[in-house]
Amino acid sequence: TEGFSGQARVILPRLTSCFECSLDAFPPQKSFPLCTVADTPRIPEHCIAYAFMLEWPRKFPDKKLDTDSPEDTKWVYEVA
Repeated sequence: TEGFSGQARVILPRLTSCFECSLDAFPPQKSFPLCTVADTPRIPEHCIAYAFMLEWPRKFPDKKLDTDSPEDTKWVYEVA
């Protein structure tokens, strides 16, 4: 589900580098698919995104998360 947004690359044995060797050429991922965040979080960023995107609206439906507030940031940290 994460994929590379439809990007494709031709790899020819002994002519081009392998896929694993060329991963550094891809830009770093800035957002995460919601299915990954909710079902199979694998890195700390997924857990933070889960707390920010899913749990905050459930717990505080009428309040926008203030990233400058120490209380809000602490809550996200504890839930993540």
